[in-house]
Amino acid sequence: MFRCRFLCFFSNKEQIKKCPDRYYFFNFSNDTYSTLASWFPEAIPARNIIFGHATDLRSVKTEQDIPISFVGSMGNWNKDIVEYFRKIPHIRGLSFDEQNALKDNFLNLLRRFRNDPFMKIQKEDIPHMKGRFPMEVSLIHLITCLERFKSLSAMSDLGLSLYGYPYAYSEIVLYDEKLFGCFDFTPSVTLQDSTRLYNRSKVSLNLPHGHAREGFSWRVCDILASNAVLLSCKQPDLVGLSKGYVKLPMFESNAEAREMAIKLLKDKKWREDLSAASQQMIEDKCRFEPKFRLVEESIGGLSLFSEKPGKTEWLDGTKYLTPLSPHVIKGLHLTRNVLVELLYRETTVKNILDRISSKITKRISHRVNRG
Repeated sequence: MFRCRFLCFFSNKEQIKKCPDRYYFFNFSNDTYSTLASWFPEAIPARNIIFGHATDLRSVKTEQDIPISFVGSMGNWNKDIVEYFRKIPHIRGLSFDEQNALKDNFLNLLRRFRNDPFMKIQKEDIPHMKGRFPMEVSLIHLITCLERFKSLSAMSDLGLSLYGYPYAYSEIVLYDEKLFGCFDFTPSVTLQDSTRLYNRSKVSLNLPHGHAREGFSWRVCDILASNAVLLSCKQPDLVGLSKGYVKLPMFESNAEAREMAIKLLKDKKWREDLSAASQQMIEDKCRFEPKFRLVEESIGGLSLFSEKPGKTEWLDGTKYLTPLSPHVIKGLHLTRNVLVELLYRETTVKNILDRISSKITKRISHRVNRG
């Protein structure tokens, strides 16, 4: 099992807890490695393994016409917390003071979560919260969005180009039109896309994430393997990975990030030296073949290599699903909307029954008139 970023992102956590001795855990960073025992106490320690980071991206000579690039999400596509505060005024029986108390309670919890992003949030910690995601996930996304928005805004006038989900980035126009102007709708999702983008960039960013106290995105090694220079928030794992090869520019504030970006853009020789050293580190420590050997040795009886060329096959899940009729889909949406209205007390059962009765009456009347 290759470890995802955080326990709250795991699927079927309870199933894993039932038979933790069946799993091998391959970690990308030390922070998840060190917290495994508290997540799955019965897991076998010898099967908790540091896999590290790897990339197959290569440097390619091309014109570097992108001053600064960032590929990734803002974290603002999770609307659970926004919806929570929109619904609070509609909760019956809550005075204005009690509504403000809920706001203050949330902000206090957010401050504590910033200091300990691995803490477990209980339902009673955020009263009346009914979200689609686990509360920890929503807080992680919120913190990520806040930090990244500030970092990117500080560099929006330096030739910044943003790549990611249009759904999320389109909302930026409400708060910072200059930053929204940096967004490029060109997708960057394949290895070929990343190779082209990072090699065209003079500087590429690794920004804060809500729970990554030590670890970092897999995109970091893609950047380090290219001709771009990595400008990163300070991350202990990244310092350890690059030790003995290169002293990467890292920032601890948005002002420092801007200052470093300006210096890098002005100093071509510094960028070239950083890029060459980073590429050597990747060749020595972050290619896939030795990582796959580690997996083979750890599990035993497993072969991940072959002299014959492999192949991949795309499985279209829609072929195995029974398609729903438009009437059924419409009915599901209507049912969901009714349940949400009831949940947040925007309506009553009586009102819903009256609406249903009215619709039935109209249909009967329509059919009678047609007859």
